[in-house]
Amino acid sequence: FKPMTDGPRESSGGSSRPNGSPGVFLMPFAVPEPIEVPGIDTAVVARRLPDVIHLLLNAGRTGPAGLLEVQSPPSEGPRRWITLSDEPSPDEVFTMLGANADARALVVGSIRQADDGIAVQLSVHFHGEAATGDDGERVTRSVHGVVRLADPAASLLGIAEHLAQILGLAFRRPRKHLLTNRADAFLAFLEGLDGAAMLSGDPALETERAGEDLLLPLARALTIDPGFGLALRTLAAALFPALESGRVDRAACERIVDLALATHA
Repeated sequence: FKPMTDGPRESSGGSSRPNGSPGVFLMPFAVPEPIEVPGIDTAVVARRLPDVIHLLLNAGRTGPAGLLEVQSPPSEGPRRWITLSDEPSPDEVFTMLGANADARALVVGSIRQADDGIAVQLSVHFHGEAATGDDGERVTRSVHGVVRLADPAASLLGIAEHLAQILGLAFRRPRKHLLTNRADAFLAFLEGLDGAAMLSGDPALETERAGEDLLLPLARALTIDPGFGLALRTLAAALFPALESGRVDRAACERIVDLALATHA
């Protein structure tokens, strides 16, 4: 488990706790059975839906939520992200978190096919003093929702706000143009968010795509919906470190920016 608690992406978690660790961690969602979302790999959806939810919980701040990425062990060869088939045991995750194990809650979940989008089922596992009820059993709360591709912004806001209520977090509704109600722009954003995570994450992660190809979906999202604020913010946050690290050269950065701003010309 790799905590994504720093890096250039807007999805970087931060801290509202004295020791510098997030108070809440979200994990990539499990995919218990095959689902089909046109135009995007299901594994990307499973990794980046919790990423977007944690961004909404943080509302542009550096906390209180953090995001975990799940990588293959070194013994299996080149590093890669793993798609879970089942929700992990909370005890196992809290143990493997190590220094961050004092986080007060862990959010795991799964996605399934829905008639009008992607069904999301979340389990909120509490830790520490709030971990067990009067009966001695672990306290777990559930959140259910559907990310309707006809209006992904409204769907995600509803899920994130319900989750914030369960976690006891203040929820700040984003400004009107932070998200998009266009399915094609939203799915392109998820793919670009995955690319930004690849560029800002473990350098040992295996990818067959060039750095430019990893970020181009963010620019495409902006050509579809030029007012998609979170796509623009994520792209801006990813470009400079990608250029500085040499994973994207200056000419590629210029092409990406030109595409992103083409509709504003």
